[in-house]
Amino acid sequence: MTARQLFIQDATTGRIRFTQAGIARYGERFAMAGFAIRQITTIREFEAAANAMFARDMENLASETRGEDPALDAILAGLPGWD
Repeated sequence: MTARQLFIQDATTGRIRFTQAGIARYGERFAMAGFAIRQITTIREFEAAANAMFARDMENLASETRGEDPALDAILAGLPGWD
């Protein structure tokens, strides 16, 4: 899925708004990371929400699987939430 399918950016102001596809894809996961998708209006805010979502996902993955597979631990060591 391309960025064009996720949000629309105003060429004049640079502000963004998410499409229904973007809200469906990221809305719940952004909310779990502390971001309200309908309040995100800039690319910088989108990047912050995506980074927070990734960190939260890694923390969840680590809490569920860390220590179960030494090879996976070695690969993912040093990533946010894994260390």
